[in-house]
Amino acid sequence: MNLVLKRCGGVFKLRTRVNDDGNRGVFAVVTPKYAAFDADRVAERIGNAVSGLGYRGEVTYDTVTTNMRLDATYHADHNITDFAAGDVFKVGLRGKSNDAGGGAIKFGPTAWWNGCLNMIIISNDESLVRLVHKGSMERIDGMFSEQIAKARPVFEQFAQQWGVLSHTPMLGVPLWGERYSNVEDVFEAVAKFLGQQAKKSIKVEHLLNSYDTQDEKDTLQAVVNAATRMAHQAEKKGQKLLDDIQRDAMERASGKLVKVLARQVANA
Repeated sequence: MNLVLKRCGGVFKLRTRVNDDGNRGVFAVVTPKYAAFDADRVAERIGNAVSGLGYRGEVTYDTVTTNMRLDATYHADHNITDFAAGDVFKVGLRGKSNDAGGGAIKFGPTAWWNGCLNMIIISNDESLVRLVHKGSMERIDGMFSEQIAKARPVFEQFAQQWGVLSHTPMLGVPLWGERYSNVEDVFEAVAKFLGQQAKKSIKVEHLLNSYDTQDEKDTLQAVVNAATRMAHQAEKKGQKLLDDIQRDAMERASGKLVKVLARQVANA
């Protein structure tokens, strides 16, 4: 560490904390302009912003990476009887931060669905707020409140789009300017879209394998389900095709696919 610091040109700031052994240690090296606004303060401000709105809260913090994630959610009723794979079961707000200069504070609406394999994030709204650790951080309260006000219309829009996809056949409707007559051609177009969004080459055969293993067929909702299922199931030579980072990117690309498909159906 000392050798690295000797080679460092300019001024820097060392962030320290008390470790488990009771001694103080360095956990981050940042620039002098870095404005500390750590996970406990972010969680407190989000908690204040959603107070009284009926959300359930969950916070996770990784002491090694200093990554924090907070979810404030509305959950489906516990006594639901016809819940099926592919159904949305939770909507809410997700906040993220990092205390070591590794990421901005982010906050925005999110929807979860039952992917059968596990619970997968399927939709993140593009209005996600982002605040870097620089300058005055007090504006964060207004930004959180603004996102909360925007959240309900986002939830309603997602529900409407998801409903459209569940009732629209994948064949015969115009998608990306084409009308497809067979399933493979649909997934070739989907693979191209997902690859562009997730910056990862996607093979049609992996999407088709996921599609074949699920009960739901023929609808555009089934196309989205196959895409998210593929993110978890696809293998190459016995190894998972996607690592955790790529899987997260693929799930988010699938969330964008919901909007894209619904928009094309609406414009047909």
